[in-house]
Amino acid sequence: MRCWLKQRKLPAADVYCVILIVVILTVAFSPIFASLQKFPVRPKGTDWLKECTFNRSARDAILRDHQFPLRSQYLGGGYPLVAYPEDSSLNPLFVTTLLFGENVGLKLRVFIKLLVGALGMYYLLRVSLGCPPGGAAIGSLLFGLADWFHARTGYGYIGWHNYCFLPLMMGTLLAAARGRCSIALPSVLFVLMLIDGKYVIAVSLLFLCLWGLTELVQVRRAVDPKRRAIVLRVAFFEKLAMVVCVGCLLAMVKILPMLQLLRANPRTLSYAVLVSESYEPKDTVFAAFYDFPALGRALITPGGLWEHHIGVGWIPVALALIAAIVQARFLARWIVLLVLFVWLSLGYHAPVDLWRLLWHLPVFAAMNKPAFCISFLILMPLCVLAASVFRETPRSMAGRWAYGAYLCIGGVAVALMLHNAFRANSAHFTRVWDAKLQAGPFYQVEGSGKYHLYRNTVQNIGSIDWDGDILLPEYAVPAYFIDEDNKPHRNPKYRGEVWFARGRGSVRATRFTATVITLAVEASEPATIIVNQNFHPGWRSSRGQVTSHNGLLAVRDLPPGSRYVVTLKYSSRAFLIGLAASAISLAGLVWWALSRMRRSDRRAGTPDTEAAFQRRPREEAIQHLRVLADMDPHDPAPLADLASLYQRTGQWDGAARCYRRLLQLDPRNVAILVNLGAAHLAMGDPREAARRFGAAARIDPESLAAHYNLGIVHARAGEHAAAAAEYEECVRIDPVHGAAWLALGAQYQELGRWADAAGSYRRCIELGGPQAETASNCLRQLDLGGPS
Repeated sequence: MRCWLKQRKLPAADVYCVILIVVILTVAFSPIFASLQKFPVRPKGTDWLKECTFNRSARDAILRDHQFPLRSQYLGGGYPLVAYPEDSSLNPLFVTTLLFGENVGLKLRVFIKLLVGALGMYYLLRVSLGCPPGGAAIGSLLFGLADWFHARTGYGYIGWHNYCFLPLMMGTLLAAARGRCSIALPSVLFVLMLIDGKYVIAVSLLFLCLWGLTELVQVRRAVDPKRRAIVLRVAFFEKLAMVVCVGCLLAMVKILPMLQLLRANPRTLSYAVLVSESYEPKDTVFAAFYDFPALGRALITPGGLWEHHIGVGWIPVALALIAAIVQARFLARWIVLLVLFVWLSLGYHAPVDLWRLLWHLPVFAAMNKPAFCISFLILMPLCVLAASVFRETPRSMAGRWAYGAYLCIGGVAVALMLHNAFRANSAHFTRVWDAKLQAGPFYQVEGSGKYHLYRNTVQNIGSIDWDGDILLPEYAVPAYFIDEDNKPHRNPKYRGEVWFARGRGSVRATRFTATVITLAVEASEPATIIVNQNFHPGWRSSRGQVTSHNGLLAVRDLPPGSRYVVTLKYSSRAFLIGLAASAISLAGLVWWALSRMRRSDRRAGTPDTEAAFQRRPREEAIQHLRVLADMDPHDPAPLADLASLYQRTGQWDGAARCYRRLLQLDPRNVAILVNLGAAHLAMGDPREAARRFGAAARIDPESLAAHYNLGIVHARAGEHAAAAAEYEECVRIDPVHGAAWLALGAQYQELGRWADAAGSYRRCIELGGPQAETASNCLRQLDLGGPS
């Protein structure tokens, strides 16, 4: 995105649309801002309170105990919290919790993700798919106001909101595949989706891989039928593979502890068990094969099937259907993906069970709610299809009236969805705590239920039987059992949080935190002390030897003595190795980015070259660079500077010699081939120029410069059909390239395709920029001199 904004000024229409998106989403979220300190009502908000528990535990460890939350003493008798997939303490957005507390921080985090999702959808629609500002804004608002997000907020499904990063990740991946952006931003988004998103990253990668397959093999469009050819486009897969590799290296600090946890509990269920735990057909998203009222609730009504429904209303569905019919060829891949994920959402109840194929893949074998996990991948293509109604400005007066009607209908849909989102967010957080909860000495209880998990944590009480997706054996002894009426009953077997298993004396815990436990010991003989926490291999002791005693943490071989301190510290080898790998990867990525920037500066002319060009006569500067190039023939930087200097002085033969030498060092460098072709074109050798541009286009079919310059060559040779074909490739690669639209209109005009020429000129005028005035003049002349 940064590259796109850097190359062209952001039009005023885009600025207004972005402001409109932010304002409307803020209004939709304002009821939650008005109730920042309130909590959801029971029983709906149990998962929200569970998220608050994770964040409270991590926040207290960092701010109160000055420790990193590698584990939590409040969950299951001691749990490696940093390894839990839903824990967000490693997420950069966790800073909202550190600053404002767990309840407010989670709400701010949801709002940030919602804004990123809507603006990312705007970027995808506007830049990657070529929608005009109005259509992109409506599609983005349909996306951001969908009940899919707002219904899940009050239930506490915060990890699923990581899907909001997918539109921006996809848009930047498409830009990177077309050579207009680096992989840095999609790699960062990949890490944000992976680090606390549960199944989000697996489903997102499935969607991106299927998208790549839809454009892997394409028939290249052309005006001349003889020029049609099958093109294999692997650039998207290449960039996706690079993003996955870089993202995984950056996220090793989370991946390695998580793999260690999954090794202890693989969380893989047999297919028969998954089917038995799944929902009835009427409860699935898009249950059109079984129950039309359920389909209506899933699509239309807010607060319907809250776990599965999308909640966009009939208007966006109707717009998507119109776009799918009218622009079926352009939107074919989106239609295919929408139908495929609708089918997958039916899960085990589909007429043909495609979910069984996914069950053989990692992660998918643990998903027992297909509709719950992948319904977002129905929402996203649906919004793209609905926004594509506004993709092209109509040419006739009747078409303009229809376009205006579409905009009005889209505005009505946005207004209705804003009302629904506002109403849904008003009902989420209405509960205020009865009184301030005070933290006392630490002990543990069993049977309080997941709704009281957060309350226990605030009171410094551990919950042994907590509700988690990846459970480990729990050996801690509760101090109280909580009955169904929420009344505590003393456990007669409870001996305290620390006690002597062997020997005599006294012991008490002077500090009981996540990763440090300090014991004050007085022993009259060699002793073994039991700590009422689950044993993990990461524990170390300042005295004695750490071991397991019936699954509990024990310290044996303690020497006799009076009043000495035993300090137990917990560390995770997987976390430390992952942290080192992530730090090295981050340093390598920064180094690579800086070296890439320096390389780019050299190609454009280094400061020394610029100073030499300004201080010395041109010949001296050229001679100086020649000496540098001859000193190290394998260094491309002086040759690139010399070629640039030759170009600026109009010495095209010298520039061509330099580019040929650079080509020997890097034969498949598309930029060098394009520059060499431009030099031959300036020297009056169009045949050689076309050969170089064609070679660049074959190496990288997404090279905009190669196709644009090939169009220039064909246009000068009077081959208007071939030139139009190249300019069509240009506008396919970059739908907002004004110069390509202007040149395409000129070629259509030469071919006598007056209506297509007028459409291209109008598209150029819509995009603005320096070519808009020229396109306006051409359109005016076309209206005066073209056929009626």
